Amino acid sequence: YTSVLLISAISCFFNPARSAVIQVIVSEEQQPQAASIGQVTFALAIILGPALASTLYFLVGPVIAISINAASYAISAFCLWRMRVPTADLLPSAFKSKTGTLEQEVEQSGIAAILYELRAGFGFVLKTRVLLVITILLLIAMLGGGAINALDLIFVTQRLHASAKLY
Repeated sequence: YTSVLLISAISCFFNPARSAVIQVIVSEEQQPQAASIGQVTFALAIILGPALASTLYFLVGPVIAISINAASYAISAFCLWRMRVPTADLLPSAFKSKTGTLEQEVEQSGIAAILYELRAGFGFVLKTRVLLVITILLLIAMLGGGAINALDLIFVTQRLHASAKLY
């Protein structure tokens, strides 16, 4: 449960950042193609991932299967770490002056910058009624889906009398 919580929490930050970087590193005429490739690979991962993971889990055991998954995250993190994108392209708001030109202002760094961006994002969602309603509905749906996933094991083992080892 801890690893699933961490992966879900990190994905909330990773997926929007991935979309933003794709817009910066891909030319404007190729962005639709890049977006569709991203969606197709995401859909394939959702469809094929569980089938491959369960097969791997039963063939080599949980330790090796989880180690392979962790290695894939490490390789992905290394590739992202080696990626070089200009800061002005990633944080254009940090480089806009009051006149609208792209002059670098004093910018925050570290945790202060993250907290500033979080406050700005939450403030925007709270001010925009449509986004607020959608966010609340998605929160309710995700909590319900998470509860169903968590209780699924209990249902299968107690009501269907299946072995927990099979699950």
